[in-house]
Amino acid sequence: MNRASVSAAPTSSAKPIPAPAGFTKITQVSGQTVFLIPGNNNPGTAICPEGTTIIGGGYKFNDPWSPLVPPSVVKSYAFNNQWIVWGINAGAGAANASFTVYAYCIS
Repeated sequence: MNRASVSAAPTSSAKPIPAPAGFTKITQVSGQTVFLIPGNNNPGTAICPEGTTIIGGGYKFNDPWSPLVPPSVVKSYAFNNQWIVWGINAGAGAANASFTVYAYCIS
């Protein structure tokens, strides 16, 4: 191998590439607990703080609930910088249930 053809190492004049401008932080926001009695449906929301932008969201059912007739979600979506989830607890044998909504916000 001819060593003359190998590229030279970077010189001390090399400069780091600056970080891209824009969003630099993701924050998870939790909404209040939403309670679902049997046969009911309710919405829950998690709202991004002012100066942030929503990029996604979700929910988590809290224990306990009936393992035979678990609660479900009929809608989960972003609207006006908040995440909205509609939970339903229908069916014979359903037990009290609850869920929490989460929003993911960037700034």
